[in-house]
Amino acid sequence: MKYRPEIDGLRSIAVTAVILYHAGFLPQGYLGVDIFFVISGYLITSLIDNSLNTGSFRFGHFYERRIRRILPMTLFICLLALASGYFLMLPDDFENLTQSVIATVLFSNNLLLYFTSGYWDIVNHYKPLLHTWSLGVEEQFYLIFPVILFLGHRLFKKISQKQLLMIVLMILSLISCYLIGNPKFNFFIVTSRLYQFGAGALLVFAVKKYESRNALPSVVLLLGLIALLVFPFTKILLINIAVTAVTALLIYTYRPKAAGYILENPVLVFLGRISFSMYMWHQFIFAFFRQTVSQQISLRWLLLLFALIVVLSVITYFLIEQPYRNNKKISSSVLLISTGSVAAMLVCISFYYYQRSGVVRDVPELDIYKVRHYERGMHAKYNDRIRMLDKPFSKDNKRKILIIGNSFARDVANMLLENHYADDAEISYIHYSNDVRITERLQKADLVIFGSPVAPAELSRICSEYSIPDEHLLVIGSKGFGEHNGLVFNSASYPERCKTAVDPDPLIAKTNAIYGAVKKSCYVDLMALLMRPDGRIPLFTPACKLISQDGRHLTKAGAVYLGSLLARDTNFRLRFP
Repeated sequence: MKYRPEIDGLRSIAVTAVILYHAGFLPQGYLGVDIFFVISGYLITSLIDNSLNTGSFRFGHFYERRIRRILPMTLFICLLALASGYFLMLPDDFENLTQSVIATVLFSNNLLLYFTSGYWDIVNHYKPLLHTWSLGVEEQFYLIFPVILFLGHRLFKKISQKQLLMIVLMILSLISCYLIGNPKFNFFIVTSRLYQFGAGALLVFAVKKYESRNALPSVVLLLGLIALLVFPFTKILLINIAVTAVTALLIYTYRPKAAGYILENPVLVFLGRISFSMYMWHQFIFAFFRQTVSQQISLRWLLLLFALIVVLSVITYFLIEQPYRNNKKISSSVLLISTGSVAAMLVCISFYYYQRSGVVRDVPELDIYKVRHYERGMHAKYNDRIRMLDKPFSKDNKRKILIIGNSFARDVANMLLENHYADDAEISYIHYSNDVRITERLQKADLVIFGSPVAPAELSRICSEYSIPDEHLLVIGSKGFGEHNGLVFNSASYPERCKTAVDPDPLIAKTNAIYGAVKKSCYVDLMALLMRPDGRIPLFTPACKLISQDGRHLTKAGAVYLGSLLARDTNFRLRFP
């Protein structure tokens, strides 16, 4: 097909938006991926439809081209991330990285993120392979869409029929987005993104080509697209649809002249050509920058890091991307052997360290030593073991304590258990306050503890509905220990890092103030108990044990230490004399 330089111009805008988003400068920049999906739908459909029309289409040839385009650079970044993580990451982070490497190599990181966290979770800033979720979506699209086009070509001969097929697929995708109504699912799962690929595909089957010489629509659409990327908009599905529609219309109606000064600018076109390398490099660089230099990326650092991304992308574009895309330089057999062996090696190494919970060195501050045997997932198991308490109260005469809430509530249970506050009591844990099983437990409970934030109105409703007096209620405040602790270990040596403290999180402080005002007689402000005289929050116990590995949940040492501080709180002492 004829080369369209403006497509590369669009790519450069899309990748720049994503880069600015991950650097913390453009809240809507993640929508750049939506632009990529529309472009992919257009280009892939053009290539397949042309091949089908000439009778030259072969599934094997198609997938080989996809491997040449995506896999070498992806494997290279995975290899670098794994090697860097080995030396720079704490065990929990390295364990998570090994999961990401395996999922990325198998083009399923979108599924891993869907089932484990999400895209807007703050800890994702420190994940060097976070961005490979989009490769998972694209590859899953490549698995199903060529089959659809192949069958459509066999069954439908008229352009209008092929148009109708694309429209039906888009409508079904949009209906599923609306009916599912889960932003996380719609963000990560390919069926919810199919309308974006379909919008690009629909352009290939346009009955009438856009023939107007008027360049105004291109200018208006380009400015509209930039506005959608820049100005915040809270309705996620609507903004996704808007970006999809504007991108597709821009590709369809594009005329050079005014818009061409931007989209066909040689600099933007070149950045578009290396956009895949830029996309693969940027999050890797940002994540390890935050792990080793600064958790915040200033404008000065952004300019320097962007320049670094471009330089590295130029190198990998010419040394990795281009050679592997040329079947005269690298044959099919060499391609499959080299990528297959590297992929297998990455999966095997990652699985080995995943089974070891990411432990590759001694971390005395976490009581972790590499000579010991550690079970897979040990970092989450300490908190998750409290789920075993999710059971009805027995009929004995022990004091009944009901703890309600998410993983923060499980931290509260650990604080009680580690400090023997409930040795003579029976603890029952339940996650959701609206769980149908909660009624019986609330009726039997002598003390109800809300261990994670619950809306004041919901708290008041529960207390009123079940007649829970304040003296039988305890609300534990939110806690936070900074965004991430990797920087602490990479920037300071033992024992200097043991003195590290952070400023209180303004949002947590505000939440504590609100809840303290609503339930003053039964509220415990954990951060106030932990705060140093200078107003900062320590990250280590007096014995130099890390209080929280992920900045939010407690280690065993953290549960012991923070739990011991509860004895200072008057409201707590009244319920645990």
